[in-house]
Amino acid sequence: MTQSSGVFPSGDLSRPEAWSDRGSLMRELQRFDEAARCFDKALALGGDAELNGYYLASVRAGDAPATPPRRYVEALFDDYAADYQSHVVESLGYRGFEVLLRPLIEPAKRYGHVLDLGCGTGLCGPLIAPHADIVDGVDVSGAMVEEARKLGVYRELIHAELDAFLATTDLRPDLILAADVFIYIGDLASVFRSARRILKPGGCFAFTVELAESANDIELAPSLRYAHSEAYIRRLANEAGFTTVRITEAPIRHDQAAPIVGLYVYLV
Repeated sequence: MTQSSGVFPSGDLSRPEAWSDRGSLMRELQRFDEAARCFDKALALGGDAELNGYYLASVRAGDAPATPPRRYVEALFDDYAADYQSHVVESLGYRGFEVLLRPLIEPAKRYGHVLDLGCGTGLCGPLIAPHADIVDGVDVSGAMVEEARKLGVYRELIHAELDAFLATTDLRPDLILAADVFIYIGDLASVFRSARRILKPGGCFAFTVELAESANDIELAPSLRYAHSEAYIRRLANEAGFTTVRITEAPIRHDQAAPIVGLYVYLV
């Protein structure tokens, strides 16, 4: 790597932040070995161990961190909130939330209380609200919560990290939704246990995950998103006491014009 390559941002190479920035650029260019060396250098120079360790895990095969740094996810979506809906729906053609909800909003179905996990700007809210008495949402990004609030369809919107919220809430929904949320949570075991604890008898837990390309339970991709295997999802559902109603494999979104395949999961 040299400064004459013309692809690196300028910066003081004695500073870990410069190496971290270089690593992020190499990751985006899919030059993963170079990215890994940059993140190693950032760590060696005393850079943020949590953030650089997470970035490093995305480009080097090995065990994925159980969760991403909260401040990474929170800052990502705080910065993205104002443009999120137009970008993912209009520019990227994201329709995963609609596909997830389609079997849940048949005319005969009615829900007393829906909990929208990782509600973001509220893509699910307007679709499920006509079929529910109450819709509540929770998201780690305060800016996303404020965008969702403008829709006027949520009774309550909570700014909180999902796992911690689920572990302590006394809400008792009969439908829990998580559309395109678990890509930012690696280990889902505690989420499944908490969802089972709070879900009313006969209720449904419906969510999407990106599908892991290997046999690993959990993968952290260079996209900095998590993917999960179907075997892992089925095992967690069984361990938490759920019955699997349906798991469908289909595209969730597109990335660089290529479909990203995921699982649409419905548990009771």
